[in-house]
Amino acid sequence: MPYLTWGTDANVYYEEFGAGAPILFVSAGLATHDEWEHQVAPLARDHRTVTFDWPGVGASDKPNLRYGGDLLVDSMKALIETLELERCTVVAHGIGAHGALLAAERFPALVHKLVLVGAAPWYGGDRDGIAGGFSAEFIAWWSQKTVSTTTTAAEAYAALGREYLFHRPPAPEVLDWFVAGALQWPLHVFNAYCADMAGLDHRERLARIRQPTLVIQGRHDRKQRYEGAKVLRDLLPDGTLRTFDDSAHMVNVEEIARFNDELRAFVAA
Repeated sequence: MPYLTWGTDANVYYEEFGAGAPILFVSAGLATHDEWEHQVAPLARDHRTVTFDWPGVGASDKPNLRYGGDLLVDSMKALIETLELERCTVVAHGIGAHGALLAAERFPALVHKLVLVGAAPWYGGDRDGIAGGFSAEFIAWWSQKTVSTTTTAAEAYAALGREYLFHRPPAPEVLDWFVAGALQWPLHVFNAYCADMAGLDHRERLARIRQPTLVIQGRHDRKQRYEGAKVLRDLLPDGTLRTFDDSAHMVNVEEIARFNDELRAFVAA
């Protein structure tokens, strides 16, 4: 099993397939590297694809560290440098997009292009009358699910999948797949990452991100709200928004063929 060994005890599991223009995929919260299976399989024919598990998640090591956005960003930097992913496109989903935005600003020479999927310009709530990120309704709903003494983590993740992630009811096999991945996040680690990112607001940062950026958003996403994608497009100097009308949050799963076509064209442009 390939591991990135770098400057911490949190060795990172990664998978690398194909050759060509490199793409680093960053999974969403409560997802692992296999979120991207249906992107890696076709794209590895002519691209170098790298997926990984966040530090503390999935097959990566789980030491007793302070988990947060800086650790995620540093692990992305280490992967790009160690694997020599020159002119790398970073594709990031959900709260993983927060890490991608931070990395693009801090290490512009390492991040050539950005693809932000179901992303947000801040973590949650409305800012200056503009909706974006997690809604107050979702935050309250999720808090009730995760602090309940009568609901297990598996039940909470299944409810999340049924009620917020998909535009149409997912097949039982798809829901089982999502829950299995979510359970590979130790609850303490997940809570630590979320708590650390909760104060993020990228609006000032966006003007400094010069990389070409493709924003992909499901029209029906009630988790990372659609309005936030428009803020990203408007504030990024080189931002483009693609709306997927048959998706909610899991765009890369609900509209696989179009997602891959858009990604391939953007990398090649």
